[in-house]
Amino acid sequence: MSEIKRLMPLFIKDLLKILLNIAPPPRHSNFEESKLDTLEESRKQLEIISKLNFEILTLQRRLALVEERLHQSSDSACPNLNCFDIKTMVCQYEHFNTPWFYRWDQEISLGGGTNALPRTFHRKLWEWYAIAQALWERGFLDATKKGLGFAVGTEPLSSLFANYGVTVLATDLDTNNPDAEAWKTTNQHADSLESLWSEHIISRDAFMERVRFQNADMKNLVGIEEKFDFVWSSCALEHLGSLEEGINFAINSSKLLKPGGIGIHTTEFNVASNDATLLDGSNVIYRKCDIEELDYKLRKQGMCLEEMDFRPGTSFDDRQYDTPPYYVSGHQHIKLALADHIATSLIFIIYT
Repeated sequence: MSEIKRLMPLFIKDLLKILLNIAPPPRHSNFEESKLDTLEESRKQLEIISKLNFEILTLQRRLALVEERLHQSSDSACPNLNCFDIKTMVCQYEHFNTPWFYRWDQEISLGGGTNALPRTFHRKLWEWYAIAQALWERGFLDATKKGLGFAVGTEPLSSLFANYGVTVLATDLDTNNPDAEAWKTTNQHADSLESLWSEHIISRDAFMERVRFQNADMKNLVGIEEKFDFVWSSCALEHLGSLEEGINFAINSSKLLKPGGIGIHTTEFNVASNDATLLDGSNVIYRKCDIEELDYKLRKQGMCLEEMDFRPGTSFDDRQYDTPPYYVSGHQHIKLALADHIATSLIFIIYT
């Protein structure tokens, strides 16, 4: 019942957002026939309709979850999340053609600016959009929430979450840490609050008001004393030196969550073997058995992973994979060769 009390106001609030901030479905009287003579104006009208339909669909899914909980005899630490698009799951080609992917592509990548990426089938985009969707459809993107990001680099998620009103603490390695050097050379390291601002997503004043930055080592989380509604990281924990270090981080970072909070992380996943993999080094690759082990360890501490779906997909672009040097093979960068292994991205969600 406590979960129902938490979720029900979100429906009302989100419905108001739809009515106030998104144009209603165009009725015949709202269309200006002269505007429809141009492809550009037609496209804008279709985007309005598409976004509104997507908002309504997600509200319906949240309502379905509440209805399901009404029929349960007691609250569960691990709710049935079949009504959600994002679970613990592997990146697949089909996800790039979903309403949720299109929605976040509009909000993150197509606005222009230095941090915007071109529209393409790239697993890094999938990671960002899946994290955002997982938070949004569970009601964690609003002004009542506090989020903590690890190894944020120059990703746009801090700006995105702040644009929804979230108070954000963004963290990255200290510039003087030797492990930060590789990320600095590829322009993927954050050393200040200013470097995190995505001007095409949020105004500078709003960003500076809602986002803070501090250095943090994912191997040693001392210095972070607050509790958060959610924590996140995007393809960072596989760079901590070993499979075990990444699992330890996932568990330890979850201890920074408030009761009922969630942790959302993406990492490398081995789609070709549940045995041979990269166990240690600067880039490891998690297997199905490793993610299941994480779930076992979490459950011993009263936490768990959300429902797991390890299917890697069966489409042409799921069976083909990019090879070094990347982006010139002609294959989409959804699956790729890492050493002697075939990998892609996995998102996993932790419930406390």
